[in-house]
Amino acid sequence: MEKIFILYSIVLVYNIFAVFSFFNKLISVETKRWSTTLSTFQIIYLFPRTIGVFQIPLITLYTESAINSKEDIAITFYQGIILFNSFGLIIGTLLLPFFVKSLKEIILNIYAKDSFKNQFFQSLRNFFKLDNYATFFSEFKIFKFYDKKIFLNDTFSTYLMVIAFPACILAGYQIPAYRATIISLVSIIYGVSSTISVLYIETKISLLTDKSFHSQIELHHYKAMLFDCLKGKIIGTLIGVVTLPFVTVILVYIFKLIIRFS
Repeated sequence: MEKIFILYSIVLVYNIFAVFSFFNKLISVETKRWSTTLSTFQIIYLFPRTIGVFQIPLITLYTESAINSKEDIAITFYQGIILFNSFGLIIGTLLLPFFVKSLKEIILNIYAKDSFKNQFFQSLRNFFKLDNYATFFSEFKIFKFYDKKIFLNDTFSTYLMVIAFPACILAGYQIPAYRATIISLVSIIYGVSSTISVLYIETKISLLTDKSFHSQIELHHYKAMLFDCLKGKIIGTLIGVVTLPFVTVILVYIFKLIIRFS
């Protein structure tokens, strides 16, 4: 139980900072200090990036322990992982105004005489001091989209990313003789997800970021597009929670057909 709690905590924290990482671009546009913003955030991002590498080993450890002890693997465990992805994204969204305000203050004052360390801890002390919290979300419309295509592409890309490993692990557990083959599909699904992200999401975001940076589009339009992507990520993970059992059954059925006719 302790290992599961640690894993879920890591997933939660990692996804909170994933939201911050995504909106890091907004701060660079607002401050007009692109390189300084990116390099400063990388220092902050060291912690979640470091603990994030333990996600796969902990999931694998749980799975192998269950297999070695002849226990049934609980599908709710894997649904919980995807659900905590959603929780992390939602919590990160709620904390966004505080993060944007704090990092913006650090960037704008980074060349002051005070040290970066003092600025950072002062920013932490004032993290939750914000007068216009609701104003930050003025472009966040749940059922209205600035770019519906980018929202749908991000939803599908995120869905593939969160569903791949749990579904393949569960399917491999039910067909032990072909477990390695089934699990190898994870890299293929990740590849499809990354291709969609690079071709249809990152290129569009990069173009709009440059246009916003050079004041060729309104900042609130750029911000609305970032919110569309964020909504896609949250919905993609929530769909993953619900559909994991069905995807696992479909994978098992497909592989049984392949085995039967091969």
